[in-house]
Amino acid sequence: MLVPWGGRRRVPAALLTLLILSAGALFAQMNTAEIAGVVRDPSGAVVPGASVVATQTATQRMYTALTNYSGQFPPGSPPASTHSPYAAP
Repeated sequence: MLVPWGGRRRVPAALLTLLILSAGALFAQMNTAEIAGVVRDPSGAVVPGASVVATQTATQRMYTALTNYSGQFPPGSPPASTHSPYAAP
């Protein structure tokens, strides 16, 4: 008896291929935002070592980071929502 698609071994291989190809779409559905930037003082100079806090307005949860030597703070991944940013030297 002939089995379509060359036998039973191809069905798991096809499912595995489908799973691998759809993995990117699964990560695309994540519910996160990205926060990144540079902290500058009023004269426009960068501020290294500043504390950056983004507060999620709905929950008051705080996400913190420190700026590096060039005033940049690393991207964070808080939940997608409205955030209030604040930086302090």
